[in-house]
Amino acid sequence: VWDVMSDVSRYSELGSFTDEAVMVSDGELCKGSVYSETGKIAGMKYNSEWTVTEFDPVSRQVHVGVESSMRIEVTWDLVESDAENTKAFQVVELTMMPKFRPLGILLEKSFVTRMMTKGLVDLRENLKRIAEAEKDSN
Repeated sequence: VWDVMSDVSRYSELGSFTDEAVMVSDGELCKGSVYSETGKIAGMKYNSEWTVTEFDPVSRQVHVGVESSMRIEVTWDLVESDAENTKAFQVVELTMMPKFRPLGILLEKSFVTRMMTKGLVDLRENLKRIAEAEKDSN
């Protein structure tokens, strides 16, 4: 699970939001790494830049994404439940239209939160499927 989460080039495999993610900074993903991401949310294209603000190998990653109309903070915590299984916990904090909060709050409550929740469920299922397939092939 950790290896997939730490490979930015594979983010398009995880869910429907990301079309492409590319490292901007040099080296492997770590605290301070920056990557760009393009995709679609609710049919609207976006280009965002992400910074890894926390990176504690095999247990925690926090990524902060900024795009012209939103700010997203994604936190992943991995907890080993036994020698064969890991539980992945994800928290997403989304702020739509930070400069126009009344409208941003309306968008968040009306459809963005519901749409993001469904997309994140798909992401977790894809992450599990990919991690299990890779574990079985090793």
